[in-house]
Amino acid sequence: MSLPAAVRREIIHALAPGPCSYTDLVKRVAERMVDDVCFEHVLAEVAHFRAPESTSDTGTYELRDELYAEVNPFYYHYARNRREEVEGVLRAWLKKKTGAADPVIVPRPIGIERGPFSILPSLLESEVLLQVMFYAIYNILVLTEAAGTTPPSSEAILDQAFYLVILALVERASVFSQLSAIKTFEDHKNLIDVICTMEHNENFKPYMGRIGWILGEISKFVPEEVQVRRKVVNVPEPGADAESLRKRAAKARQEAIMAQMKAQQASFAINFEDEGDDDDEDMDVAPENISYGSCIVCQEDLNDTQPFGMLGFVQPSRLLREHPDSHSSYLNELMTMPLSLDRVKQPAHSTTFPPKNADKYEDVTQFPPNFDAFPARYTRFGLHTSMCGHMMHLECFSTYNVSIRQRHRAHMMRDHPENIHRKEYICPLCKSLGNIILPISRPSIVPTSNVAFSDWIRAAGISILKSKPDPVMDSLQFRNGSGEFVFWSAQDPSYSNNPRRVDAVETFKMLDTLMNVSRGISQQTRHLRQRPEPEQGERGTGIYLPEEMVGYTIASIEVAARGTSISDGTIADSLSETQQRMIRALLGCLATLARLELEGRPDGGREAVKQAIIKRLLPEWSRTTLTPFSFPLLLRDPLSVLIETAVIAPEMLQHVLVLCYYACLARTIIGIVYVLNKARSYTGIQPVCRSHADLFGDVRMFFMSVVRHSPVFEHTATLVFETFGEGRIEKMLYAFTLPFLRRAAVLCRSVLPNIFSTLSSLSSQDNEYKRLLTFLNLPPLSDLPNQDTLQNALSGCLPYFDMSETILTTPFAFVDEEDDNIYIGPDGKRYVRHGSTIAFPQPLHANWKVQSIMEGGRRYKGAMFNVFICAARTTHAVHVFFTFVY
Repeated sequence: MSLPAAVRREIIHALAPGPCSYTDLVKRVAERMVDDVCFEHVLAEVAHFRAPESTSDTGTYELRDELYAEVNPFYYHYARNRREEVEGVLRAWLKKKTGAADPVIVPRPIGIERGPFSILPSLLESEVLLQVMFYAIYNILVLTEAAGTTPPSSEAILDQAFYLVILALVERASVFSQLSAIKTFEDHKNLIDVICTMEHNENFKPYMGRIGWILGEISKFVPEEVQVRRKVVNVPEPGADAESLRKRAAKARQEAIMAQMKAQQASFAINFEDEGDDDDEDMDVAPENISYGSCIVCQEDLNDTQPFGMLGFVQPSRLLREHPDSHSSYLNELMTMPLSLDRVKQPAHSTTFPPKNADKYEDVTQFPPNFDAFPARYTRFGLHTSMCGHMMHLECFSTYNVSIRQRHRAHMMRDHPENIHRKEYICPLCKSLGNIILPISRPSIVPTSNVAFSDWIRAAGISILKSKPDPVMDSLQFRNGSGEFVFWSAQDPSYSNNPRRVDAVETFKMLDTLMNVSRGISQQTRHLRQRPEPEQGERGTGIYLPEEMVGYTIASIEVAARGTSISDGTIADSLSETQQRMIRALLGCLATLARLELEGRPDGGREAVKQAIIKRLLPEWSRTTLTPFSFPLLLRDPLSVLIETAVIAPEMLQHVLVLCYYACLARTIIGIVYVLNKARSYTGIQPVCRSHADLFGDVRMFFMSVVRHSPVFEHTATLVFETFGEGRIEKMLYAFTLPFLRRAAVLCRSVLPNIFSTLSSLSSQDNEYKRLLTFLNLPPLSDLPNQDTLQNALSGCLPYFDMSETILTTPFAFVDEEDDNIYIGPDGKRYVRHGSTIAFPQPLHANWKVQSIMEGGRRYKGAMFNVFICAARTTHAVHVFFTFVY
């Protein structure tokens, strides 16, 4: 075979599983072929190139439709999983082309016309190969009859045996047909006998199409031999009679099922008391095993009989951006942000190279060079989790890790792709880097609460009032935060000391892989985290997993999905099954950590954690007058509270989502005041008219209701609102809260796919914000005047933001027009900032005193007073606040 022909064959089989980028394609083809000059020319002949549609997209190559006929699923470079994937693609292509319900993939002739291997097809006339085919099928039949079910390896053996038979009928049809009828083996049976025996066996139903094709081809040459052995089954002719027979059969099955149900209902009441003990035993019976495919190492089924998990990789990341303050150019980006992030935005300039009118773009007077990059200090640190989607048994994973360590010891001087000190490995199938294995968690089947939001709030408040003090649960929430749970911290010292159930050892082994990796990263990145934490060695130290791992991963998925087109639906419809499994697996690990900490409680501590979450959401219902935590809940990312709810109480996810959405709106208002106060002037910001009155209603009323609890803050907010106008503030409110809705949709679809399913009522003409509110069943802000219960919840939560002893409710003052380091206080005096401190002149205003504020436990010395600084972080901004008490 010439080199161009070999390159053509390699490219066709590399693209057969589906479209891929150029980078992925060259990994699937031998390097010597990629380096050849004919590679690009052959690639253009056999594939279509689909150009990227957005900046986040990549160009892909797709195999031309007519070339699927040249694909051989038993190509020698294919592993078993890839072969099955290609077979599925070919069957779908044949169904579309021929319309057959069960198409047969017929291989092409070998086609070797000259050379030493030209006689290779004559091997198919060999009696030895015929004997191999016979016993491969015969042994499967014998084992199936003895056990009543097919053996585990039958699928792989039969696939290859039938492929050889079909290939022999393609190459040497006449000779092979005669030989298969004459040559007998075990029990005086020939190949036709065993194939006819399988034809109507229910255990081999997936092979009916291939068996029928084989017998049809053999009957062309030895029809008498096939007719004698083939069992004839009366199949009704298609038409009205066949349709009536199918209807009668379906009706008979339905009547039989109904009769069985009636009999069960009649006997239930009689046998209930006598069979109470038997019912208890039946409850312990494991549900029917659900298969998740096959292990990529041992190829056995993945089900509940053996522990298994999904391979993944956890790594530190600074992917997510936050809104830089005092940068008007980024405010203009907000003003021009599209209404929907799930639509493809056409680029302003041509993306082809060389561009049309290249001389025009080279004119520096019209297009001045811009080398500015996004400031690194406004990026957010977190843990990003990704999954390749492949799964294996825990035992196979352990054996594979041992082999990696042995390879490292045997070849110490080699540059290995993985680092065993960082718990890394290479996926055996796709060669992706990994360092964790997570247990699979199924979607929650707990029914959600159907009560109205007002009734749920009332019931939750009453349950808080009736609940007894729980000092143990109070001690599990660290005080210098906003109520985070210590057992969800990456460096919690009690994790390794808690007793573990013997029946869940495998689950804890997989959980250990996640905790070991996150602990190692957490110990090295304390300086990158801005959340206040306890001192080293105390409980609660380290990365907070619900927010800085699960929340960060969901946010990364949401960012990566921006700019991708979704025809009808939301971002939740673009999630892959692997992404949903990954999110559920991470939530399952958090649930295991909670059960491990509260093992001695009747319900595993679920009710206690649930009560603690509700108390943080509804502080006005608590018996204590002041919150025992350093920071109010509004300084936390609402998505982290939603994640905690999804872990502990998914049944109340819908109601908590409403509170978290409005908490996000309130936080955004506070952030807008800070950002616009530092912007100084609106002259460089693009004017925007109001266009979302149906979503936000009276923006000014909500704006002032959030800030009215502090007179100084209210005065600052009033100036900001009057300076920048309602249109710009509405646009910022839209832009800053839309990512929360997208991330909430990703979480809700992963946890409760049956509840948060695609709605047929969604209109593609609506903007994404409106579609997400409908999908999540959230009342828009414009409907807040009609939501009395929600108004009461907000009015009870907002004062705690002002009453907290260590949190200020207003920016310190206005920035001086000439110098960023000079702040003008509400008393009219100038205060000079030195790094992270502020020098207070003497005498300080007689009616003012500085109240202590903390950031990460670090104190800063001022010129005359000890000043503590608090960074209140929203999705887009860092707010440095100061509290003054009159």
